[in-house]
Amino acid sequence: MSQNALQSSLDSALSSLSSRKLRPLQKQAYLCSASCFDGSKSDASADHCVQGCQALTRAASQIVQSEVQRVQERIQREMVSCQDEVRDRAIKDQEKAQRVYQECGDKVMDKWVRKMGGVAKDIEGRIVEAEKEFERQRK
Repeated sequence: MSQNALQSSLDSALSSLSSRKLRPLQKQAYLCSASCFDGSKSDASADHCVQGCQALTRAASQIVQSEVQRVQERIQREMVSCQDEVRDRAIKDQEKAQRVYQECGDKVMDKWVRKMGGVAKDIEGRIVEAEKEFERQRK
């Protein structure tokens, strides 16, 4: 597998997550925000209302960003491990060293392509928990 396959897998997982969870949350936030301007609320009260309406969407976005960053950091650490493997083997032939590094990197990419569905499910689970928490706070 290549880095392109990993990127494609990540894009697909995020696109699916967006259509299933993020867009409905955004729609809900926009509708809620629009209702903040009904009636005779003060500007400060309307602003506070809008902030409250958008809080869950911001939290969901932060969850996605932090999880993607965590995955990227883990991949980077594994790629550094591939570099270490080449150094530890003290390969003098540059082409062979590059091939060993590429094979190791391909294994890393392949592993993460397979894991991407689970990563998306984990993100969705965290968003569902955030929704539940926001719902508890509203009561």
